[in-house]
Amino acid sequence: MKVLIYIGYQKEDLTYDDFVQGNYIGGTEILALKLAESLATCGFQIYLGGNLTSGVHNNVTWLNLQECSSVKFDIAISASYLHFIDSINATLKYFWMHNTDYHGWYEGEWKYSDADLNDSRITGIIALTNWHKNQLIKDFKIKRPIHIIGNAIDRKSFGIEKQKIKNSFIYSSAADRGLYRLLLMWDDIRNEIPDATLNVFCPGYSTPDVNKWPEGVTYHGTVDQKTLHNWQQLSEYWLHPTDYEETYCITALEMQYSRAIPITTDISALSEVVNGGYLLPPGETNKEFIAIIKQLSKSNSIKGILREKGYQWSKQQSWNTRIIEWIQLIKRNTK
Repeated sequence: MKVLIYIGYQKEDLTYDDFVQGNYIGGTEILALKLAESLATCGFQIYLGGNLTSGVHNNVTWLNLQECSSVKFDIAISASYLHFIDSINATLKYFWMHNTDYHGWYEGEWKYSDADLNDSRITGIIALTNWHKNQLIKDFKIKRPIHIIGNAIDRKSFGIEKQKIKNSFIYSSAADRGLYRLLLMWDDIRNEIPDATLNVFCPGYSTPDVNKWPEGVTYHGTVDQKTLHNWQQLSEYWLHPTDYEETYCITALEMQYSRAIPITTDISALSEVVNGGYLLPPGETNKEFIAIIKQLSKSNSIKGILREKGYQWSKQQSWNTRIIEWIQLIKRNTK
């Protein structure tokens, strides 16, 4: 059975090394590749399609945009790009929504509307969380059933558990999803915890607009997944004061698996994904965030409970679990 995982347009013609090194890609692209490689171990003939350099990697055939249009597939799964209903030839077509909106661009023009989400050629729509599903129904008046299949982590890319660096914080996301607010509260954090350190990681498409980094802050830019996971495992806290509407947040999952305690905002799907940390109501001031940080810094017992709770939940969100869910969905429509 030929299955295409389609990731549409990117800024660059991506190579396999770009995925390994984290260049020009975000969570959608990383998860699409993991889904493709995982399905390839289950007897499917798997293709990954988009602005890619053609080749074969880990039993997955990579196709560029032109090649995607020339192959007849049994199943196509498109990550957020709606034009696949016209550009891809497949018997079954699943629309895998990763964000709160879809991409309607095709051949340089915006050609699709909300009504196309109810197009009869789409076999099914997949959301990431209950919040995501409800938001899609509310925003786009989707009448068809929406299936929920969450994200997962590749536990092989994490090393053995590491000793935490005391009072260490980590930020790992696009710069506009909470970094600037974090930096505004950083001096106050250091006043409470003078030896606090912060390591900042941002994807290549989101370079922070920061002239001078404060004392105690190190900016690493874009790194490969193993390097990022190493720093997650070394960090005590993931500080993420965001107002961005996450449909899942793979970073929250990785942090909990790394036993870094989330301190973030109770917004969108984060309440479903953060199980071992603190969720502060939207509108809470920096003072409330700092109060939580101060409390945690003085209680190893609370930190231990939160770390274990988050770790136990996160390790259940494996690709083995997710692949079973995907195969069950596919088989349901191929009988």
